[in-house]
Amino acid sequence: MSFFDEGDEPPTRVAQSRTRRAPSAARAGGGGHGVDPAIRQRRLIALAFGVLVLIILAFGVRTCTSNAAKDALRDYNRDVSAVIAESDTEVGRPLFQQLGESGQSPVERETQLNDLSNRASDQLSKAEGFSVPDEAQDAQRNLLLTLDLRQTGVRKIATQIRTALADSEDAEGAQAQIAAEMQQFLASDVVFDTRVRPYIKDALDEREVTGQTIADSQFLPDLTWLNPGTVSTRLGGGGGGSGDAAADDEDVAPGLHGHGLVSVGVGDTTLQPGEVVNRVAAGSGLAFNVSVANQGDNAEESVKVTVRLTGSGKPVTASRTIATTQPGTNADVAIPIPSPPLGQPVTATVTVAKVGGEEKTDNNKQSYTVFFER
Repeated sequence: MSFFDEGDEPPTRVAQSRTRRAPSAARAGGGGHGVDPAIRQRRLIALAFGVLVLIILAFGVRTCTSNAAKDALRDYNRDVSAVIAESDTEVGRPLFQQLGESGQSPVERETQLNDLSNRASDQLSKAEGFSVPDEAQDAQRNLLLTLDLRQTGVRKIATQIRTALADSEDAEGAQAQIAAEMQQFLASDVVFDTRVRPYIKDALDEREVTGQTIADSQFLPDLTWLNPGTVSTRLGGGGGGSGDAAADDEDVAPGLHGHGLVSVGVGDTTLQPGEVVNRVAAGSGLAFNVSVANQGDNAEESVKVTVRLTGSGKPVTASRTIATTQPGTNADVAIPIPSPPLGQPVTATVTVAKVGGEEKTDNNKQSYTVFFER
């Protein structure tokens, strides 16, 4: 029996040992359930406060970002308004004033136009350096296109102006090229009006920016500049303003010198200038009948009158010379055109060459739109 008694003792001690540790484990496991409610409340309050601070900070950052974006759009709109106003007033207006002035030499006009081209290039460079908000990227691309079209047009006109003012057969071609460059100015106005302004407005509206004025722009003063005949007329004496005529001025008689166009007719039709389409029946013996007034104080000799037809195939040019004109009277000359272009409008430019001592030349040339038909 003692053998069995000794064998039972170890399990009894183990059980007792486990029984003694159990309360300790229970105390350890129950520690979390015994947190003071005040401490728990403070922790919840601290957590809520932290969340509130994060919300306030997020709202503040968002507000600051929104305000910065609005300010950036306002600044960009002001930059665009300033540069486009400079383009209109410092390049566009002087350009067309100079093209319409008479009395300047071709070299002087070319120099002035080159200066305007450089100014237009500076404006383009300024716009390329703008700080552009993301919402205004489309507006910016079209603004650069607008200014590039203007700079390119002015530069190309500057390269043609000397030839356009010369007394040569190349003058009409140069004048037609100048008229073609006017298309670039028209395109620049269209791009700014239909692409730059609406995109800026959309960007401002998206950010709910109010109180802004979006600039407008008109570089090309009127559509008549697209007509080569109008360009020829408004250049003021082109085709008769060479340096040779100026040299002859030193030897002319005192008093006024010069001529002016009185009228131009073809057959029974008296041509009307401007945008009027003059319909003329083409046939054998077709000629332009030109009446020229001597508006000076002196008789003039060898006065050349030229008719040039452009706008349909190869230009047609014909000239006749009036032997003598008397002061205060008209002289007439018939200039035959054997094969005028048929079936579509052409520009007929009639020019009376400048004579020595002539200062006023803006009435020496006129252009007409003529439709020759069978």
